[in-house]
Amino acid sequence: MSRKRPGRVRTKRDNRREPLLLSTIQPQNINVREGEVMTIVCPDCETWRRLMGETQLKIREHCPRGCTGRAAECEEHARCAGSNQPVRLDISIEQ
Repeated sequence: MSRKRPGRVRTKRDNRREPLLLSTIQPQNINVREGEVMTIVCPDCETWRRLMGETQLKIREHCPRGCTGRAAECEEHARCAGSNQPVRLDISIEQ
């Protein structure tokens, strides 16, 4: 049986915005619980997206709302402006 590897950020690029601070995001819009896939509501398209990375978190590249699939599979759509948005954990997960 193959081992499931955690997702990781494969690019050093980001969307050139200031990092989102965990303390400024409403608790119902983020999931960073241990043992679960870390997800966040994209501030631009307002859909749940996966957080990639272990030390430097980023919102995974994706298409804007209305497109199904990943950004690489959506040729007719531009990438969402919230793609590769850095996220900084400025408070503990318990808080």
